[in-house]
Amino acid sequence: MSLDNQTYTTNGNGYATDIGTWFMTYNNEQMWKDNFGSGNPIFYRALVSENPDIFGILDSSNVEMIDFQIRKMAEIGIDFILYDITNGGLRPEIVYGRGNEWIVNNAILTCKRIAKWNRENAHKIKYAIAVGMYKAILGEEFDEQGNCIHADWTIGQCTEMQAEAVWKMFVENPEFGGDHYYHLNGKPLLIIHDWGENVLTVPHGWNAYQGDRTYGDRFTVRNGQNGEPGTYGWQTSDGGTQVHPEVEVVCPGWSTASGDSRIPRENGEYYRRNWQVILDNPPPRIVMIIALNDYNESLAIFPTDTSRCNDRNEEQWRNTKGELDAYMYWNITKECINKLRNQ
Repeated sequence: MSLDNQTYTTNGNGYATDIGTWFMTYNNEQMWKDNFGSGNPIFYRALVSENPDIFGILDSSNVEMIDFQIRKMAEIGIDFILYDITNGGLRPEIVYGRGNEWIVNNAILTCKRIAKWNRENAHKIKYAIAVGMYKAILGEEFDEQGNCIHADWTIGQCTEMQAEAVWKMFVENPEFGGDHYYHLNGKPLLIIHDWGENVLTVPHGWNAYQGDRTYGDRFTVRNGQNGEPGTYGWQTSDGGTQVHPEVEVVCPGWSTASGDSRIPRENGEYYRRNWQVILDNPPPRIVMIIALNDYNESLAIFPTDTSRCNDRNEEQWRNTKGELDAYMYWNITKECINKLRNQ
């Protein structure tokens, strides 16, 4: 059956369209000093308190900040988060990502807070995980001169390895697994992501993989490509939101730490146009927002003070009147979710 003809089932909150958002667990003071070692400090300051005027550096290991973000997401109707673990850290034998285990640990901490929230509140927040398939994650090792020594694993093998880790560390966890994990079509959702190729359909990808699929087949596996139809992100590099019955990606703009690659925010107009595509067409089963709290690549939509930003790699958030507006993208998101669910 083609994707276009499927009926999509989820364990969301019962809406015709679920709202998901990518969620980062690598925010902290050191990260904001050098942005993943790039040497470019992060000048954004996120809302960190119910006081609407208190902004600061997010800390992904701070329980109060985690709880605050969960509460704010529930307020505007977000149904699930998608952890960005695409840079590795799940499997210690995978070369790239060694040292990123703290990012996974912060995700686990967030899962515990999500489970607590779900036990106490009617609107649930679920979670899913995105893993990476970059060549380095596939097992490439390099000598001191930077020459590749070997590349051990195919995308198919790496998907199975990472699926096993996600299953054992998250889905099976008695405290925060099970129904806390977001399901699509009766299985937990697992996103696999790479730049430049469709990791499901390439000859060495997951769909054609003939090896052990014990854990991978327990998931609904989807592609986290760059905003192409039916994929779950990253930025919308192909001209904005693409119409698709399963999932549509909406993005506020994007910029790398250097500012060399970017999609301008256009004072909120790019984000509004993305949402308008969704509102003007039959609604998808899932809307995927990129991203709640990604300040490393300037994708965040959470309330943010941008007065320190340099407008090169970090745009100041100004409304159509040219005024700084820390809540602009949050308010647009809330407004569009309400329109989607009441049209």
